[in-house]
Amino acid sequence: MGKRRGNAHGFQFGKPLATPDSKVVYRCYATHGKGYGGCPPFNAVIRILCLSASGEVSWADGFYHPLYRCTCDSMRGKKGWAQLGWVMADGSLPLGELDAVDPALAQYAYLHLIDERDVPLPHSVTYPSGHQRPDWYSSMK
Repeated sequence: MGKRRGNAHGFQFGKPLATPDSKVVYRCYATHGKGYGGCPPFNAVIRILCLSASGEVSWADGFYHPLYRCTCDSMRGKKGWAQLGWVMADGSLPLGELDAVDPALAQYAYLHLIDERDVPLPHSVTYPSGHQRPDWYSSMK
């Protein structure tokens, strides 16, 4: 887990992820919604919804591994970007219906920063002899 940024006692539980008045809404498993208690399947290729400190939003290709959590090489080194949520790259819904998320309502100070993850993606490791890279490896480059 990344470094805690801010007072944990300041997090507002029960705050809506989006309201009927929200102008911009993204569909994903929100970090403070279903994505908080659930995670993608082991070794899943995902799309990460990223939020900057200034309120910009961007989708990035990523990967989930239980030891490394959600990682994203394309966002590495871009300071101030946090994970607002994720979706499966193949469009499947392992946690059921997606959350509706308004980035303007996000509690940015309590999201995990993407640039704090300095570990390489798990698929970049050397596999033991006799093992082949998984099928999804070629799609991750």
